[in-house]
Amino acid sequence: MSKEKKQLDIQNKKIIDIKGGKVSVKELLEHCTKNRDQLVSSEHGMTKEDAALLVAKAKKCGIPLALRSEKGKDNVYISFRQSDTPMFRQLSTELIKEKLETRPQELANFKCKEWEIPFINAELKQHDLSAQFAQTKSGEYLAIYERKDAKAIEIARSEFVRKANEVENSIEFSKDKDGFYNITDKISGKTLPFDDTPNRNFISRQLQAQFGYDENKANIAAQKFGKEMLMGDEKTRYFSDDPTTEFSYVSQVTWDNEDIMTKAYDCYYVTPKDDGISRVVYQDNEGRFAVLNPPRQTKAHMRNVLEEQLGIKDIAEQDALIAKAEHVTAVNARYRNIMGSNEELHTHEVTFTKAAFDLSDPEVASGMLRTDESGNTFTKTQPIDSISTSIQRKDTNTFEIKSVANATESDKSGQTHQVSQEQTLMLSFSNKKTALEELKEMYKSQGVPEAAAKDMAKSVFQKAELQNAETVISVEQFKKASIMVSDISQLKELPAANRKEAIEALNKEYGISAEEASIIYDKGIDNVQQRVNTAEKTKTDLNSALNRTTKREANKSDNIVICSSEEPNKHIVCKGSYNGDRVIHDYTTYNGNQKLGEFTDANTQDSNGNPIVEANGKYAWINLKNNMNRELNMSFADQNILVFDTEEAYQQYIADKAFLTEASNSMSDSVDISINGNGHEMHPEGNILAETGEKLSNSAEKLSAAADKAADKIDDVAEKIEDVSSRGGR
Repeated sequence: MSKEKKQLDIQNKKIIDIKGGKVSVKELLEHCTKNRDQLVSSEHGMTKEDAALLVAKAKKCGIPLALRSEKGKDNVYISFRQSDTPMFRQLSTELIKEKLETRPQELANFKCKEWEIPFINAELKQHDLSAQFAQTKSGEYLAIYERKDAKAIEIARSEFVRKANEVENSIEFSKDKDGFYNITDKISGKTLPFDDTPNRNFISRQLQAQFGYDENKANIAAQKFGKEMLMGDEKTRYFSDDPTTEFSYVSQVTWDNEDIMTKAYDCYYVTPKDDGISRVVYQDNEGRFAVLNPPRQTKAHMRNVLEEQLGIKDIAEQDALIAKAEHVTAVNARYRNIMGSNEELHTHEVTFTKAAFDLSDPEVASGMLRTDESGNTFTKTQPIDSISTSIQRKDTNTFEIKSVANATESDKSGQTHQVSQEQTLMLSFSNKKTALEELKEMYKSQGVPEAAAKDMAKSVFQKAELQNAETVISVEQFKKASIMVSDISQLKELPAANRKEAIEALNKEYGISAEEASIIYDKGIDNVQQRVNTAEKTKTDLNSALNRTTKREANKSDNIVICSSEEPNKHIVCKGSYNGDRVIHDYTTYNGNQKLGEFTDANTQDSNGNPIVEANGKYAWINLKNNMNRELNMSFADQNILVFDTEEAYQQYIADKAFLTEASNSMSDSVDISINGNGHEMHPEGNILAETGEKLSNSAEKLSAAADKAADKIDDVAEKIEDVSSRGGR
């Protein structure tokens, strides 16, 4: 009797690879990562005795628990798998019941409201106290704690009551006609205005920063705002702690011509509101993340992150992901899609026609007249012709605006000339309402109608907010005694004869640390090496080089340069045109700077005047090849020549080669980057994801179950970056 193998439509994966009971945080985190579960940390502390009892119960049920405590404190906090949440709650309830049954005389309690629990617990945690919260059959909530701690717990509870009363009596909320929410402290007179989608954590941090509240008081005020001022979906989202609202920008990025090796990973470009530093995030199919900050990380560091966080060991795959991250960062640092069109983030240009102005308005008409010190009167054709605004974010909280208004004036003889008026503002992101008002008033003073001034102010503020809070700096070129540095908005030449001087110059010019400056310098060298590698990658034989075509406009005259790959100073400059095939009509050879001879397009003809054509249908230039061999005194064998489409590209290659040779001879000027025991470069701020999972946010479990898969991925990315940002990771 033959046995037939049945094809099953399910695959079972055994996940019991961790014991029940007490395990380390590292073990539990690795298990969750491997099995695509989440690590959840309880915010409620407990005594060591209670923790031991809970661990014993969990062990019988096969549930792993990780215990942690803060240095010098007694309270214990427990982490567990998200999938074990119902069982963890059940075991915690059983523990409370058993304590009440076996030793009620040692316990005390007080009633509280459900909304008060996290704030009471925060006060207890601050004083290294613990209580368990339970709901009675009648629906009331109780805080249950050890009687020996009663006095201390009553003091902590009274602190909560005091802060809650202060919030109730001194805070008021409103919403104005411009759509701004306003939170006002009646005691200090300070007001916090904001108009974007409210976020509970963001508001709490702003209240701490601007009103001087401690964390718990700010959280109580943020809770009160949500209950009193928001409705419907907005209120639901506010209290869900949706992590995407922690960011001023979140986008999923694709690249038209990206390497096929990058397509296995979702790519996100995110900017946290807290620090304003944009990052590139990769997520694989298993939900793992790698966070890169290309402007401040060397290629070696990014390789390490990709290997550690995504398990990528293949160099080519690492290079492809790093190249995409670099490209995404470079483009998004300068341009962003705003209202359906790609906009330059560092400038805002507006032109006006007469139709934009109410010339019958006496105030507008008077602004078109000007009298100089000599009494000469000039008349504008219209209040302004155009306004050009430069926008430069300085740091997390400030940005600078320079606005130049241009107009055309005519004197009494009818002669016209251009005049301009410049104004500068330094503004803060912390008070958007004030910044928008100052921008609007500046534009109005330059002659812009009020409605247009209001729109311009909004656009300029948005562009400033989308810029990276860390200036994106790159070394573009190395000269004999200086470096050319781009900071997106401009190209600067800084004096520097060597690596040490360059690092000092970057440090002084941009206020960055020596470590960051050394990374930027080394990335510049990497870019030079990459340019050289790209140029040398296409070594070829002479015929295929001369016979190739390139994508140029038809009949456009241009030059190409052909040189020896081993002795690049020996080269030939060929003037040609492109019309279906390249046709070289003359060339001049050089050995260094010495001109050796000139030839004409007769070299493309045989003795009978017919074009010399090879089997591929393209011109062969036999005489050209022979003369190159003779006059440059070398044999152009296969794989022995380089071809450049412009003389500029050839000159850049020569300069790059010379710089790399000189740089390799002056390594003694280096500023050391520390290396860990595994040979990996250590970024000054450490591996951005190296910490254990004890700080992973558990807000994902609060997200709406109805969210679709794409939205879930964005939320997961945002949640991870929120964690990285909170730890100062870059």
